[in-house]
Amino acid sequence: MKIALVYKSKMGASLFYAEALAKALGGEVFFHKQIPAGGYDLVIYCAGMMAGSIDGYKKYKPALEAAGKEVWTAVSCLATPTEELRVKTAEKAGLNSEKVFLLRGKMNVNRAGLLEKWMLMAFRAKLRNKEAKTQEDRDMINALSYPTDYCDTKYILPIVKKVRELEV
Repeated sequence: MKIALVYKSKMGASLFYAEALAKALGGEVFFHKQIPAGGYDLVIYCAGMMAGSIDGYKKYKPALEAAGKEVWTAVSCLATPTEELRVKTAEKAGLNSEKVFLLRGKMNVNRAGLLEKWMLMAFRAKLRNKEAKTQEDRDMINALSYPTDYCDTKYILPIVKKVRELEV
């Protein structure tokens, strides 16, 4: 199976996962502005989540679909990946949830653009003002306050497993 891993990475997590998937699956890695013209059985778009959306997916969707017979997304996020979050992310992007995978990412607010930084700081303030904070809330406040890296190759295992099932 010929696989292209296309990444859009602001914090480095999506590049980390694209390279890890390429190593595990034997695929080729491409920067999002250099999407191949075609010839792939599977394209996996690796990008971060911002405000519940897959960063850049709508913009690059036509090129991703032209590059391969099938397109999946590997979305890095700060939140703990849950089935509920995966389904919500897929719905918001108009995707089949079976083709959306969530991976823990990393955050360094200082690397964000001005508008993104403002949004992240507003979100952190909202979480700080909550009276009853969950552990997830406290983790998110920490991730938005200090550079945080949750990247781990264990998060790619469901993707690798599903690709291996397709190859049989």
